[in-house]
Amino acid sequence: MLPRESQSSLPYQILLYLNGWYLAVFLVVEVLIFAFKTFVLPYPPGNIVAEVFLLIFFGATESVRIFMGKKGNLTERIISLVMSIIFTAPSVLAMLYLLLWQTYVLRLEVVLVSVAIVFEGIELLFALLAVVTISKSG
Repeated sequence: MLPRESQSSLPYQILLYLNGWYLAVFLVVEVLIFAFKTFVLPYPPGNIVAEVFLLIFFGATESVRIFMGKKGNLTERIISLVMSIIFTAPSVLAMLYLLLWQTYVLRLEVVLVSVAIVFEGIELLFALLAVVTISKSG
């Protein structure tokens, strides 16, 4: 019996790998930006705390999404890929908050979040393609 050909998506795996590094840089820069905004800009009481908790939630959600995507792609398990797709929604909502509804949004944040949203959109397309490919292979 011949070994089965791998159905994993190399472009999807590369995007997840790069997004993992981008997430780390994004979180470090956002923490520095929050520190800057706290010391320089007048924040209403409680807003900075809520936004920091949102950033922590985003980091955790994005980490789980990337992990599940990598795991599902490499092991060719549809359930892990679907979980990665499901975790895309809260991650995008958190990014939209950071982009549109924060107390103060700096231009640097607009660029950082826009790049992250583009990453998520492309990864979502590749995840859906991986699900279709793996499910067709049986």
